[in-house]
Amino acid sequence: MCREIGPDRVLCNICEHEFCSDCWEHWPLHTDLGRGSQVHEKTSLGLSNKVCNSLRPRRTLDEEDSLHRADHVTTWFGVSRADGQQDSDATFMDHGRYAQLMAEYPPSTRTRLYPSLVSFVGQTGAGKSSLIHLLISLNNPQNIALQTPVVGSAFAGNQPTSGDVHLYKDPRSSTDGSLKPILYADCEGLNGGDANPRCHSAVEESSTESLRYHLFSVAKIVRTKIWAGTNKPTTRQYIVTNLYSRILYTFSDTIVFVLENSRTIENVTEMLLKWADTAIERSTNNPSLPHAIIVLNKTETAIPDEDWDQLKTTNFLFESMDRSLHTLDKFKPYLQKWERPGRTLNTKGLLQCYYTTVQAIRIPNQAAGIGRPNKVDAQVSALYRQIGLNGAQAQRKKLRSRMLLNADQFDPYLQFAFKHFSSPAGLEKPFDFVQASFLNSPISNTFGDQIVKVGRHLKTFHPTMEFGEILNTLSPFIASCIMLDATRNGRVGNANVILPQYVEHCRNAIEGVNLDWPCSFPGCVNRRSGHSLGHQNSNGQLIGISAPTDGDTGLGNFQEGSTSYQNPTNERSFLMKLEQDLANLLNRRSDSGIFLAPEVYDLHKSEVRLFYEQHGGNRGALAFQDNVCCVLCLMGAAVHPLACGHVICEGCLTNYGTQVEGDGNYITRIDECPMHSHLPWQAPLIIRAIPKEAGVRLLALDGGGVRGILQLVALKHLERHLGERIPIQSFFDLIVGTSVGGIIAAGLVSKAWSVTECRERFESLCGQSFKLRVIHKLVPIPGMQVLFDRFDTYALESSLKEAFGPFEFLFGGRPTSFQKRFDTKIALTSYSSVGGPYVFGNYNRTQTEAHSTKYNFMRPPHPQQELKTWEAARATCAAPTWFSGYFHRGTQRTFLDGGLYTNNPIGIVDEERKFLWSGHTIDAAVSLGTGHNPLLAEIAEQNQGSTGFRDQLQNFILNQMERLGSVYRIAKVAYDHIENSLDSERTWKHYYQDLDDSRKAKSFRLNPLLPAPIPELHEVDKMEELADLADKYWKEPIRKAELCNLARKLLASCFYFHRISGQIQPGGEYEIRGTVQILHS
Repeated sequence: MCREIGPDRVLCNICEHEFCSDCWEHWPLHTDLGRGSQVHEKTSLGLSNKVCNSLRPRRTLDEEDSLHRADHVTTWFGVSRADGQQDSDATFMDHGRYAQLMAEYPPSTRTRLYPSLVSFVGQTGAGKSSLIHLLISLNNPQNIALQTPVVGSAFAGNQPTSGDVHLYKDPRSSTDGSLKPILYADCEGLNGGDANPRCHSAVEESSTESLRYHLFSVAKIVRTKIWAGTNKPTTRQYIVTNLYSRILYTFSDTIVFVLENSRTIENVTEMLLKWADTAIERSTNNPSLPHAIIVLNKTETAIPDEDWDQLKTTNFLFESMDRSLHTLDKFKPYLQKWERPGRTLNTKGLLQCYYTTVQAIRIPNQAAGIGRPNKVDAQVSALYRQIGLNGAQAQRKKLRSRMLLNADQFDPYLQFAFKHFSSPAGLEKPFDFVQASFLNSPISNTFGDQIVKVGRHLKTFHPTMEFGEILNTLSPFIASCIMLDATRNGRVGNANVILPQYVEHCRNAIEGVNLDWPCSFPGCVNRRSGHSLGHQNSNGQLIGISAPTDGDTGLGNFQEGSTSYQNPTNERSFLMKLEQDLANLLNRRSDSGIFLAPEVYDLHKSEVRLFYEQHGGNRGALAFQDNVCCVLCLMGAAVHPLACGHVICEGCLTNYGTQVEGDGNYITRIDECPMHSHLPWQAPLIIRAIPKEAGVRLLALDGGGVRGILQLVALKHLERHLGERIPIQSFFDLIVGTSVGGIIAAGLVSKAWSVTECRERFESLCGQSFKLRVIHKLVPIPGMQVLFDRFDTYALESSLKEAFGPFEFLFGGRPTSFQKRFDTKIALTSYSSVGGPYVFGNYNRTQTEAHSTKYNFMRPPHPQQELKTWEAARATCAAPTWFSGYFHRGTQRTFLDGGLYTNNPIGIVDEERKFLWSGHTIDAAVSLGTGHNPLLAEIAEQNQGSTGFRDQLQNFILNQMERLGSVYRIAKVAYDHIENSLDSERTWKHYYQDLDDSRKAKSFRLNPLLPAPIPELHEVDKMEELADLADKYWKEPIRKAELCNLARKLLASCFYFHRISGQIQPGGEYEIRGTVQILHS
């Protein structure tokens, strides 16, 4: 052994001693004579430590239990039973782990992030957790502290180490700007029986950690009773085999089967077939079958070097099995399912009926010394490369099928699948990706994709139409849309000149309709893009297959009788007909097509009405609605809701509305919906735009529980300074509110309440909503709201429905009143554990790559997915520990209080202003708070030092929650009303200090000073006292002057100069002629 310390020191994997380069060669056991059959390899110390920690960790029982308790936060989904009793009802639980991992990325990135799921399954003790530990450790060169599975040890005996399904993030693909992160799912062992896993025992043995486990309720974990009302067993092993397998098989790009004993090849094959067969018929329209990788773990290290080759290992498995595949009874059911006359399957062919590809990789064991870390590193690297290749291939296939889901879209599909597979229907009916896609449509808003949507509707109303018929039926309508767009943009020429500019969109539409087209094979429910398995009936059963050709990954080409998948003549004939239809329309115009001719608009209107009336069934044009894209022209963003429920774009409003003379041409009147005439409106719709010469007025309303009464008092005082003749709502163009601020914004604008009426309704709503639940009356211990919602959620929802109506939509839909009183735009903030912060608006706007935000703007494409006004109010005030999170069925998302992102939405109102009126100046920006006291920080610090029993218990609960990371933050924000108030002031300070002097002069923070102790956010009995304090505050001379200054600016903002002409006068002066206009007409 070497006694010198140098930079080139290495470790011998057999001798377990360190050597320098010179001493290595002279060590007796490293000579040819002393080496024997063992392989002595130079191994870096860092690699050796990583491999040993992953394969053979050295730790005490207490240390292992501590690791299990820390690892509990990585649980993705699993089973829970009341009091841990195995004979009690089993409840499926989603612990929100996926959402937690994706929340680490900003919202603007998540829309471009495409995670790849890799699931590790196998028998108990095969080494699944060790393998994931190796993949994470060896791909972590910086040795950053990362969450890794707890590797099994001798302490557990025959008891399974891991329980349920845990989720881990791969470090290499999750850094360096990668947009395709790999996620590792560690599934409970397949043959673990019904014994409680070691990780669960470690948690249950600790009262502290047991409490911490129950604190997950703060995050509003999805809970569903498994297979309720059926006689199916709910033992652990049955659930692992029949529930977990279906979820993982459905969503994984790669399944890694980890096996310890590779000598019984038939058992390897049987496990792969049995596991997949349980899940394969439980989904339809699946765009891609998973890839399979067989890991022959703990392989003897002394095998020849060539036997480590991946291809040779794979061929060895297949060839060994081919000799006995057709002679063993255990494989006959699978062969009978897939073989047909003239089609005999070998092992590879049979496995590829269930998996896109099948590969095998050996991982060495740890025999003498420390084993062969270098070989472990090489083989794990090969495994990682194969996982990457599989993920890329799977994502390409999903992209071609238009079913590639980004990070935000992925979770709603999971939630849909969780509920489906754990429900009684999930035992019999397959999970349908197409049905789920209607809730989470990944279609973009281009012209081509809008054609696909219309094609979907057309097929719904005409189910017997063939593909070519659909295209021919769409052609006149599409030609009319092209004519309208060409005319709007001054594109001149005949059809053969204009059409080429739209051909690419039309080809994309043909491909989209083709992929979305139902299969014509008798009884098959799959779309053409969903045949990764084969033809399936409504029960998911296979009813038709074809033999895979050599080199084909999957089942390949499906014959559908007389209809083939790809029909080039369809595209050619469609484009020829489209050109002819466009030529016919252009020939009917009386102008040259250069100007925005009214006859073009009338001609398009007649074509649209004819198409929708013929193909919309009993509902006519109302059957075609979209809240994202305009279904009148298929080109623009839907921004103007009409009285009938349709939403049209800015261009269509200009084309089909009438500008009101004398008002600066910014007020438009529209008398009817251009898409139909059988639903006359009670009155014309007046839509006011903000003239380009005018500035915009912004208002941000903080959250603050019952202290929202302070905002209404301030608004009433401001209204008095404005003369009280014009409602305060008319002085603002955009109002954004968080929590109670959102409720007030919705009341003032959506319901057109006066400030006085809004105050009366707000007081009533608070009185009905803040009703303490019985358990808190019986057990009034600080911190109990962490475990149980403090107030009655049902009472809150009932009062919101009563206030805002149960059916009125925040955006779109058929309004109860055909004439809006206010054109003010409003937005409410919320927070989702899946997608992060959200904003709901009564308006629509588009987002570009050049201008992205840290929050998501919610605008579902389907009107039935829209939030009603009461739902948006419910979502914005769903404060954790106070009320349950609000689950919105339309979008399959659970929303929490907007204060979790920002209690003061001044930054959001400024961002939204940039989307809506980027070229306008700001005349006034007002941030309205819910009270503060500069001494609160000092008070909070004093409270933290309290040593009373009640304070100790509260701090104990919050300290346990702090170990939950994001869950702690969710509870802490709602728990601490002092922090809530301070956060709003910090937000304003950061916003204000970044403004230039001209903007600062137009920016106002109105937040009354309150004496300590400040009332808590739920103290309804303090509302009158708060109102009196605010009333006195705003009557103080300095405060009156502040409001007068703001009122003058708001009054001045109602006027603008409308330019008519401008010219240079003799002498060099520039003369501008125009009129002074007023916004309130």
